[in-house]
Amino acid sequence: ISYMETFRKNLERESLAEFYKNPLFCDDKNLSDRFYAYVLEYGINFARIKQPFKYGEQSLIQELENFRQKILCNFENFDIHKLLSDLSVKEKLQVFSNTLKDMGEIEEAEVNEQIYEYVNTILNDMDVLLSGVKISYTERKRIFISGVNALELSIIPQYKDAVFVGGFKEASLAKSNCLYVLGLTEAVPETKADVAIFNDNDIGVLSNSNVIIEPNIKIINDREKENFSLALASFSDKLVLSYPIVSESGKKNFKSRLFDSLADLFNVKEYFYKDRYLTFSEGVKAFTMDVKRFADSKITDFDNASEFYHATKGNETVDGLLYRAQKTVDGKLKKVTQDMPKYISSPTAIEEFYSCPYRAFINRILRVKESENGNFSGLVTGNFLHDVMNGYLSRYSEVTDENSFNKVIEEEILRVISCEEYSRHIDGDSKNDLERVIKETKAYATKTQGYLNASSFKPSKLEKSVSLKLLDGKATLYGKIDRLDECDEYYRVIDYKTGEYDVSAKALFSGNKLQLYLYSAMAEQSGVTDKKLAGTFYAPINQLYVEKDKKVNYLLDGKVLEEKDVLKLHGDIDVNNSQYVKVNSRTKKSVVLSAEALKAHVKYAIKMCENAIEDISNGFIASSPLSGACKYCKFSGACDKENFIERQIQGVSSDTVVSAIEGGEVNE
Repeated sequence: ISYMETFRKNLERESLAEFYKNPLFCDDKNLSDRFYAYVLEYGINFARIKQPFKYGEQSLIQELENFRQKILCNFENFDIHKLLSDLSVKEKLQVFSNTLKDMGEIEEAEVNEQIYEYVNTILNDMDVLLSGVKISYTERKRIFISGVNALELSIIPQYKDAVFVGGFKEASLAKSNCLYVLGLTEAVPETKADVAIFNDNDIGVLSNSNVIIEPNIKIINDREKENFSLALASFSDKLVLSYPIVSESGKKNFKSRLFDSLADLFNVKEYFYKDRYLTFSEGVKAFTMDVKRFADSKITDFDNASEFYHATKGNETVDGLLYRAQKTVDGKLKKVTQDMPKYISSPTAIEEFYSCPYRAFINRILRVKESENGNFSGLVTGNFLHDVMNGYLSRYSEVTDENSFNKVIEEEILRVISCEEYSRHIDGDSKNDLERVIKETKAYATKTQGYLNASSFKPSKLEKSVSLKLLDGKATLYGKIDRLDECDEYYRVIDYKTGEYDVSAKALFSGNKLQLYLYSAMAEQSGVTDKKLAGTFYAPINQLYVEKDKKVNYLLDGKVLEEKDVLKLHGDIDVNNSQYVKVNSRTKKSVVLSAEALKAHVKYAIKMCENAIEDISNGFIASSPLSGACKYCKFSGACDKENFIERQIQGVSSDTVVSAIEGGEVNE
């Protein structure tokens, strides 16, 4: 009923998902998940869900389009009775009940079998009561929920059977087919001791003087035995007697004398499941199932199995079962650790490992990803600006004046915006966001053009794939350099950044930021350039909104080679002020490096990378986050973060990095 309200209000995405993800509507979970991922990725919501799908691969579109039509056809002329019939809900619920029975969930199966008839009864009663009355779907929903809340379900069918629970006195008055008597220890039947103020002899003496006091202890005990006997005789078909072997405190219990008395009178049979969980053979069965489920990664709780294992004190059968399960787990872990370097083979993956090995494992090895959505996010903004800038820089030679610059930028924006990734936002909810980003892109490109006019370095390579052999060729690192500029005998590496970045020596020393230096090594080893490194820079491509004359929005931020002639090649670099490169008198000591120091930084990055690959190959996935890594971690819910301390890096400078690579004494 709420779904019909949703349809009238233009199909809110999350509410509709509750309908088509219901297994009574679609038993193919992969299909419903793909549909949800698609509408989320392309930002399809409200009235747009009623329109045919047109983005993505044709084969996928057709499948999801068919599913979309199947969903919507149920709401054009909404009929709940027809819907339940068309979806074969009654039959599906019976299948679910049979599955529950196979799993041993008898109670849940019994409840599930009753749901359809009860719900159908409520709907039929509503049809009768509301016949001819026009009410809103919201009110209809309220009435239906009231009916559901009034339901009383029982795992024992009404009018066919009943269970009575009571003491011996109450049970003696009831008539039952099957009687279960529990807790028959030596304390049953209860016998009270003669410890009253008047004992039985005193009562006898008083009775001779016509003073009658009753009941005495003997009468009380006789009545207790009478109620007990009558209760035991109140069955017609079957009597089941039991007693706990141990008490709640763990002490041994002794059974009631009743068992011996009945054994003398009748042919008493031991219950089929006697000692089911106490015998060794049954324990082995339970242990076998637990270790198998654990080895198959179906359970993580191994407590019951471990308790049984320790209780057996090294039994060969149990040891053998555990050994085989352990081999299975070891084999799986070995395969994962062998594959780990394959998945962590990029500079950003190595950086994530140093940020937190556990997060790198979840993100890179298990490939746990957030669902894509169609919002115009910061990532989409960065990708758009990045794509336009690549196109513009590849045509930099065409730019001779302001008119040619504007022509190139306009053409590149039109080219990029025609891509499906961005074109879907032209008429969507993100139209204003797209217009804002186009404006920012033009402003950023204008500033870049101004800097290139002032700088001797010019774009040489864009989006260049590179690689780096490590550990004597045992491992290979792969990457793609966003931009490589060259001038005379020098080159510089530039990497675009849409979010936060850190060029400090501390970030390099901790392994958190190795990318720029690794790209330099990769460029030289791959033969992309044979020139000398003049600088490594991040280029923040997000516009910063600051007060006028307060800060400069730098185009480049990083490390610069400390040679006067080379500094001039970067354009307007002045140690006191620069309009484009973040170099000034305050930052000079940490930003401007000698050739030896710059080479040491590259060597340090390579060594840290090799150390990481060796740790990864050994299966190191501990929760060991660098300070601040947990602040925005998306996997904090899967991590026992209360039980560790973040790694702290203090007192690090470029000299520390140089000392470390040269074998000097390092501040641990």
